[in-house]
Amino acid sequence: MRILYKGLVDIDQLLEDVTQPEGSLHDRLEHAALLPGRLIDHPLVRKTAESLEATWTYRWGRAFEATDPIHAIHYFSKALAYRSDFTKARIHRGKVYLEHEKSELAEKDFRFVVDNDPNAPEGPFEMGMLAFQQGRTTDAIQWLRQSLIRDKEFEIGLNNLAWILAAGPAATERNPVEALALANEAVRLSQRSVAEYLDTLATVLLANGQQQEAVSTLEEALALARLTGEEATRRSIEATLQQLTTNASTRLPER
Repeated sequence: MRILYKGLVDIDQLLEDVTQPEGSLHDRLEHAALLPGRLIDHPLVRKTAESLEATWTYRWGRAFEATDPIHAIHYFSKALAYRSDFTKARIHRGKVYLEHEKSELAEKDFRFVVDNDPNAPEGPFEMGMLAFQQGRTTDAIQWLRQSLIRDKEFEIGLNNLAWILAAGPAATERNPVEALALANEAVRLSQRSVAEYLDTLATVLLANGQQQEAVSTLEEALALARLTGEEATRRSIEATLQQLTTNASTRLPER
C-alpha cells in the first residue's frame, strides 16, 4: 500500500501522488497526511499501513528465498522492522539462516516465535528440527510434541515426529506404536495427497512389522510423487521399493 483514499479522487491528485513510492514508509505517511481526504495520521491507520508494508516486503523475501539468501534475509528483516511479531517472517528468516549454517541466528528467530506467539506450532517445530539436525534427538522429540500441543492437526509435526519415533537414531526413544498413530493422522489430514507423508507411513509400517502394507503404501506414494513431479522423493521411494520387493534387507529408508 502506498496511499489510502477515502471518497472520489481526481486526476490531478493522482498525478500529485505519483511520487508516493519514494522514500521510507514514515516519509510517505507524512506526505500522505498533508493531502486532502486522508485519515493517515490516525494511529490505527498508521498501524495498518505498517502491517501491509511488512506483508509486502515479506513476499519479496519469499520470492528470493530459494535463489538469493542475502536478499531474502534483507526483505525478511525489513518486514520485521515494521512488525517484530511477524511470525512467518521470523520463521522463514530463521530457515534461511539455518540453511546457510548460521544456526545461532536461526535459533534466535525460532525462540522468539516460541516465546511471543503461543498459538504458533512453527516455533517449537523448527526448534525440534534444529535439535534433530544437531543430534539432540530427545530434545527434538520434546519440541515436536510441544508443536502438537499448540496444534494437534499440524501435519508436518505429526509426520516428522512419527518418523523419528519409528526410525530415529536413538533406539531408546523409538515407539513404533505411537508413530503409527501419528503417521496415520498426518496422512488422514492431508487426504493422502502428500507423497512424503505416505513414505513416512510406509517407514512406520515397516517398523511395526507390516511389510505388505508398507509396500502397498510405498506404491501409492510413488504414483503420487510421479504425478506431482517430486523427483527426490520419487527416487527415494523407488530405491526402497526395489529393496523390499527383491527380498533385500528391510532396513528403514533414510530421509
